[in-house]
Amino acid sequence: MQYRPQIKAQKVYFSQSHFVSLERVAEMMSDLYGQPVSEGKIVDSWLDTVTEVAPVNAQVKQQLTTHETVIHHDETGARVNEKLAWLHSTNTANLTDSVIRPVCWRLCTSLIYHSTRIRPNAIFA
Repeated sequence: MQYRPQIKAQKVYFSQSHFVSLERVAEMMSDLYGQPVSEGKIVDSWLDTVTEVAPVNAQVKQQLTTHETVIHHDETGARVNEKLAWLHSTNTANLTDSVIRPVCWRLCTSLIYHSTRIRPNAIFA
């Protein structure tokens, strides 16, 4: 079944931005639109969205590393497939980039700070 782009966006929005379970998102879509939606179709929507936003994400990363002054870096732990990973974010006044890495920020700084024009000791200040 073909879904309108707005419905696909809602599936991704509820499940990713509000952390609603796949089962609950499927139930919500059925309640709202009278059409059953499988959990697999919700995951397909995620994967489609990743592909669709990849060019924009690449532009943001390019802008962050060449044109913007970084004002903040942050990290927090997150579970991915039941293993600890690290969610790193880089912020400017206008842009934010986030990425999940399997290693701690301190191991990544040599790869990151030189391209974002920030001193390594400023990251931990």
